[in-house]
Amino acid sequence: MSKWEEWKKAQGETRPWHLFDPSKYVEDEELGKTRLEICKGCPELIQLTTTCKKCGCFMAAKTKLKASACPIGKWGAEETTTPVIIEEDSLSKIFINIPSYKDPEIWLTVKNFIKNAKYPERVFFGITLQSNDISQDKIHALEYKNVSLDAVEPGSIVGCQPARKNSHKFYRDEEYYLNMDSHMRSIENWDVEIIKEYEYNKQNYGVSVFTGYVPAYDLFPDGTDNINPDIKFNPTFFMSESNISNFYKNLVPQFTPQYTNSGQNVLSPYVSGHFFFTEKQVIEKVPFMSEITFTEEEPLMALRFFTAGFNLVTPSKVFVYHRYGRGGRSLFWEDFPEKFFPEDEKSRNHFKEIVTKNIVDEATGLFTERSLEDYEKYSGISFSLLTLHEGVKSGLPSGSFQ
Repeated sequence: MSKWEEWKKAQGETRPWHLFDPSKYVEDEELGKTRLEICKGCPELIQLTTTCKKCGCFMAAKTKLKASACPIGKWGAEETTTPVIIEEDSLSKIFINIPSYKDPEIWLTVKNFIKNAKYPERVFFGITLQSNDISQDKIHALEYKNVSLDAVEPGSIVGCQPARKNSHKFYRDEEYYLNMDSHMRSIENWDVEIIKEYEYNKQNYGVSVFTGYVPAYDLFPDGTDNINPDIKFNPTFFMSESNISNFYKNLVPQFTPQYTNSGQNVLSPYVSGHFFFTEKQVIEKVPFMSEITFTEEEPLMALRFFTAGFNLVTPSKVFVYHRYGRGGRSLFWEDFPEKFFPEDEKSRNHFKEIVTKNIVDEATGLFTERSLEDYEKYSGISFSLLTLHEGVKSGLPSGSFQ
């Protein structure tokens, strides 16, 4: 039995992904109705969506699962379970790593995350900014006591991963680590909410990496934020036709977001470059690297985190938003094609070598806590056979279709 299969077996009969498996549903609908009535009288239930605040599940479905249980022991197989209560954490520090290329929104992003933090004094930024106006950006940085900035000439760092590695030099052992883009927005009290959900998630998935292609925001003509308040859940990953074609052509898996509104945290096959959140031990064990530039960094981060023994989880709850598109912006590969494309080819070749030769190297390759084969079984992505399971293509939670 592989290490991934051992971990999965240890979690018990019923896991959140079983909500997607019709064979797991109880035949007797009355049992589900009885349980749901108990939920409806519970203050932890969001009545509008019938979603549980404690486990994040859509209770109209979960209550029908034979081996499922209320997370605070009101019904089901674990009726004697001691309620899991995650206290508000006001002391733990959060480091935010931001790589940025000539982005006019960088300081709006910093301002937003400080303003919306319940405890802004515990949030610290490490920013690598390729800037057209270094002196002005250094002045902006001085407005914030918790921002460390390395402002450099455009073209001096090739790729997101090397820029993240550069920003990491400002890390000072903060307990939590948020990696994100420079065009992001946050919910109110995002710092408290994301730590609380991350710690609660560990009851199901252990030490993890929260990640996803988060909901979009845009700007109104007057420059104010345009955020859709009706979007309550993060998208999950699936593979579009172009993603599938790219895998068969280049052996590099890519994904597209889709709204399934599952109402629960789900295991993911992938890591988003614009949002991942984890804790100290993860980022210290799995360092950033210089050998990967852009397209390959998301699948390689997924492989490295997973084989290091950490689970990849797309949280149901929305904590941050990302601005996609942004027409008219300057792109690195347009400004410096002579630098970007040779490095991009090296990056792709490095990724292919890792997945075809199963290279174990904690600095630039895979780890040993789980194997490449474990990842292939978990994700449905076979590099050795050049095949994709229908589950990963359609966006079923990872680990649910073995």
